[in-house]
Amino acid sequence: MVYQKAIPAKRAHLLIVEDDEMISSMLGEFFGEVYGVTRVATAEWALAELARQRIDVLLLDYCLPGGCSQAVADRAVASQIPVVWMTGHPAAVAYLSHDPHLLLTKPFRLGEALGALTKALASSGHAPPVQMRIIASPTPV
Repeated sequence: MVYQKAIPAKRAHLLIVEDDEMISSMLGEFFGEVYGVTRVATAEWALAELARQRIDVLLLDYCLPGGCSQAVADRAVASQIPVVWMTGHPAAVAYLSHDPHLLLTKPFRLGEALGALTKALASSGHAPPVQMRIIASPTPV
């Protein structure tokens, strides 16, 4: 299932690929205040969205059901879309620490996600968002 918010033409658009509905929903709600957001739960849907619409940053869970996360990352890189990996699996963290893309190690706080997203957007030439502040530091995602 794809969840999407309407976006003005100039706002950066994020694709969140995460099979955990709680994490996907939390990230979507948080970033949806400033960015356009599309959320999907599988690599297949992610590849379809990458082909269908403009995406400015990809937040990608490393361990998706059925695998294929790397195929999604490869497609994004070929389209010059910055990738932010998300995982909590120790072996994947060790492997991805050598990857040129940004890494969010689960559990992470929304402030860490905001920092990674800001760096990813800056690397692709996007201006930083208007101020986003986290009032309270919630339980890690």
